[in-house]
Amino acid sequence: MKRFEGLVLCSDVDGTLIDEHNSVPKENLEAIQYFRAHGGKFILATGRIPEAVTPVLHGITLDFPCICHNGCSIYDFYTNRYIDTVELPKEAHKAAEQVMELSPDSGVEVITPEGIFVVKQTFATDRHIAFEKITARRANSLEAVPAPWLKILFAQEPDQTDRLNEQMRSSAYHANYTIIKTHQYYYEIYHKNASKGNALETLCARFNIDLKNVAAIGDNENDLSMLLKAGISAAAGNAPGSVKTKAGIVTCANSQGAVADFISKL
Repeated sequence: MKRFEGLVLCSDVDGTLIDEHNSVPKENLEAIQYFRAHGGKFILATGRIPEAVTPVLHGITLDFPCICHNGCSIYDFYTNRYIDTVELPKEAHKAAEQVMELSPDSGVEVITPEGIFVVKQTFATDRHIAFEKITARRANSLEAVPAPWLKILFAQEPDQTDRLNEQMRSSAYHANYTIIKTHQYYYEIYHKNASKGNALETLCARFNIDLKNVAAIGDNENDLSMLLKAGISAAAGNAPGSVKTKAGIVTCANSQGAVADFISKL
């Protein structure tokens, strides 16, 4: 029996698989190839849209569909179609309006299965689109964005993200939506039932994978749901303490090859 036979490795992308230059460290590429050559299967769980995942896949083969939009969708790159989506109700614009009132300088994007619509363009949204190498369309208002919506993203500087995260903790909208900091630059709203953990469970059920045979690694609060459901979990060394304390393993930082370090510990 091969060393990793029956094991599925699920990795976050930003802050975990890739470094700060939007590149996959050589250590990770080689380790993933070794992992798969010795019986393991590899998948991704990311907040990115499918278009933004494609540049990351050079030299990487996915063995199952990809969890995208922080669990709001599962996308099959082999058939180029969504196999599952969890959509926001149109009323979510009210929650977005509250965030916009609290943080009027934030850039605003609405992400749909058809792509990204920029409702308020700022330096932060331009940086997001350039970094992930994606295209976007403009919309003059939230109401102008066609349904269905998968999530709403607010882009700003890290201190603004943290302040927004703190201000929204008491919002009544938390009862109906997931409202969460997903990156130092991003704050997001999506369906209450959408999460990387729930999407991982859906994917595993579809392909008859036992969650206890899944090893998951991430670096932020939006990764916690999948870390808690996976049989083996790891936090990248650059993750905040709140994530590290919930993970079974803590690896080196993403820029040093966190995924490769995780594989070496399996």
